[in-house]
Amino acid sequence: MRRAIAVFVVSVATVAISTWVPTFARDVQGGGAQPAAPARRAPTADISGTWTASIETGIGPMQYTYEFVLKGNILTGHSVSDVMGESELTKGSVDGPDVTFEENSALRIIYTGTIVSKDEIKFSRVVGEFGTEEFVARRKPAQK
Repeated sequence: MRRAIAVFVVSVATVAISTWVPTFARDVQGGGAQPAAPARRAPTADISGTWTASIETGIGPMQYTYEFVLKGNILTGHSVSDVMGESELTKGSVDGPDVTFEENSALRIIYTGTIVSKDEIKFSRVVGEFGTEEFVARRKPAQK
């Protein structure tokens, strides 16, 4: 009986070690299970449509019109500026009230914002290496 118990314990230990050692080695080498990316939250408002903003910049005020297209959490569209012309919006997403996208113009412009209401978004944007600008975009009222 003692021999049977000893054989059983050794067998269980062997199985446990043979399962644990490869898993441990994989985890130590960085190939283990990675934490799941956090789930995106539903947008707090559908920001699809036309938005306008006046942005105080280092070279004076700029008038912008943004055309946002929101599908799920993915934000695309384009912008038109009286100084920079028309640019495509890329790498856009909306996660709850948080809005992010990039403007592909002569400069790399990275936007982060917060949806304040269905008609207002507070933005901060980093313009290349020239600095950060803060502004508010407002939904353009639908024409009747």
